[in-house]
Amino acid sequence: MWEKIKAFFTAADKQLHILACAVIALAVFVLIATSGHYWWGFATAIVAAVIAGAAKEWYDYKHPTKGDFEVADIVADLLGILFAVGVMLVYCLKICPVAQ
Repeated sequence: MWEKIKAFFTAADKQLHILACAVIALAVFVLIATSGHYWWGFATAIVAAVIAGAAKEWYDYKHPTKGDFEVADIVADLLGILFAVGVMLVYCLKICPVAQ
């Protein structure tokens, strides 16, 4: 089992999925949070990354000659989103003003 987990995290494709979703989420968060809407940015960032990951896998499903639909890619997308959620939560809980 550990070999499968190791193979998952060392696969370049999975690393790209994790990185892409994390970057998308954090970029959307930064764009919205700079206007002072921290929690709105938090929610929008998650939705944007989920849509991007789902759209990529939907495209792969509809065009199998251009890419392979893989559940493991969705898992990698979710891991990237979870990483971004952690970063955003730390930022919002430590730095953001308390919602009133």
